[in-house]
Amino acid sequence: MKSRTGFLEVGDGHEIYWEDWGEPTDKTPIFHLHGGPGSRFDTSHKQLYDPKIHRVIFHDQRGCGKSLSKKMLHRNTTQHLIADIESLRKLLGFDSICLSGGSWGSTLGLLYAISFPRQVEKMLLWSVWLARRSEEWAAGEASRPLYRPEEYERFRSFIPEPYQSDSQSVLEYVSNRVNQPDLNTAFTYAYELVR
Repeated sequence: MKSRTGFLEVGDGHEIYWEDWGEPTDKTPIFHLHGGPGSRFDTSHKQLYDPKIHRVIFHDQRGCGKSLSKKMLHRNTTQHLIADIESLRKLLGFDSICLSGGSWGSTLGLLYAISFPRQVEKMLLWSVWLARRSEEWAAGEASRPLYRPEEYERFRSFIPEPYQSDSQSVLEYVSNRVNQPDLNTAFTYAYELVR
């Protein structure tokens, strides 16, 4: 099965990789939303669908997989990811879509459906994650700002004042420190991030 692929420029230095896979019928296409955040879609996800009867749109979210990003964390929020799905729907010319995804993909699917209810015909979600305090165990350390605000504040105090204005600035600052050649600095910030 040959796929049509491309990149969608969504601004802020991000280009979203997408793949149109399966039979282009008159049925409503399925938008597969991968887990993560920070993961990607891979060929094993295609095993969920039958290319003879399903038309599936896969894409790698901002900063993930084959998507291109000059600054991976810059302008990379849940709201941006929702807007990217909508931009991709418009680019491909679909009036409505079906959403399919598990874990973080289920969260993103629910949030997209809340934001654009008229564009969603059906949803198939599994391993649903609603970002509730009772689900903290599933998200691990990445959930600290959400579930452990006191620890996040301690971590944020480790960041110089000009970069503390919002969580995006904090993440960009830490990303720049972790991804630099000076290993002592990189390890220090990586340790503080997961501590």
